[in-house]
Amino acid sequence: MFPLFQLNWPRILLNRVAAILLGLAALLSAGAIIIRHSDINLRALSPLQLEAASIAGAASALGFFALLAGMGFFWIRSDSSSKRSRAIWLVLLIGGMGYGSHIAYYAIVYLPAVTRMIRNPEAEYPTVTPFRLDDVFRLFRPVGWALGAAWVLFILVIGSSFISPKIAFHESDPTYPFITGWMVFLIIGTPIYLVLLVFFVWKRWSKRSSPTNDSNRR
Repeated sequence: MFPLFQLNWPRILLNRVAAILLGLAALLSAGAIIIRHSDINLRALSPLQLEAASIAGAASALGFFALLAGMGFFWIRSDSSSKRSRAIWLVLLIGGMGYGSHIAYYAIVYLPAVTRMIRNPEAEYPTVTPFRLDDVFRLFRPVGWALGAAWVLFILVIGSSFISPKIAFHESDPTYPFITGWMVFLIIGTPIYLVLLVFFVWKRWSKRSSPTNDSNRR
């Protein structure tokens, strides 16, 4: 297991200072999402405005990934909600991170957990037993590796068509329907596989882990 997973994340995250810092990261994350979905013409900006926009973009990106990491570790180690709630939030965090789902998770789930700890400083830290990463890796075999190899081969084939015009694919080419079908299969099959992977990981995790109380106190 990675050293980061071995840290006492309930103690690190469930306190006032962490909540304030992650709140600042949430504000920066909101800025990053606004920038991402805004149509900004950088060529129309003056050099000073462009420099300011670059600084704001870098700070927003830093806050975005900091909050995403914080909420990820909170979900893994400290979220003592019901299994159904955690499963729903897992899907939202993965699928909606580009639209601020981790900000919503911070406000709806994380902040109330911190508030409970601040109001009751003698309470024990809620913890969740982490899932073994090697169990996740086993689920990639053999379908996952085959799917990954298919993507690599597809990228190499398409990339070669751009490098050498002699092997470029056109609608009149006999192999064009095969390449098109291959692409459609990968585009459809990959998200289905990822959804099934998350489902089986969650089922195995829910059998092996349940919310417990950490003996370490504040």
